[in-house]
Amino acid sequence: MNNSHNRQGGKNKQRNIQEPSFKQTPVAAAAKSYVVKPTETTTWEQLKDTYDALALAIVSFAHEVNNVSQHPTVMKYCQDKHELAIIVNSLKRDISTFTTELVGIRDLHKHMTGEIRTEEDLIKSFNIYDNYTTYNQRFTAVLVPTFQKLTELATEAERCRAEAMGNEQATNSTSGDDDE
Repeated sequence: MNNSHNRQGGKNKQRNIQEPSFKQTPVAAAAKSYVVKPTETTTWEQLKDTYDALALAIVSFAHEVNNVSQHPTVMKYCQDKHELAIIVNSLKRDISTFTTELVGIRDLHKHMTGEIRTEEDLIKSFNIYDNYTTYNQRFTAVLVPTFQKLTELATEAERCRAEAMGNEQATNSTSGDDDE
């Protein structure tokens, strides 16, 4: 097993994860490093840690979608509010679907604890690992491009706001700035 992915220190190591930011990397990419491939020394808690990291990723992603879509600049200056609504509704629907899928994967091992001791459990853990890996790849492939469209609309709204502010300042300058 790759020691860089190993959760040394037990279950509490998970709590030290910093909440990822979309300004640096996609949330799903940050969670990717927590999808740990099972080995003969893997515990069920390590698969739970994978679930926890992916759950944090989707919660962080949903929070970021709300922050961007509800930002006052986006609400006021977005030129295509219809497209904004379509993108936000699509993201919310996909987030709900991915959340349900993630919980379904977790249900496959939620009552399992301790070391993986039998060959049958090892095979089951590999299947669960594959489910988490596939889930994470799909999460990234489906949600990140749609979120990028949302950030493009937000960037355009910011440009429109700056332009409006520049026009307002230019108007105030030519009128003699009587407000001072």
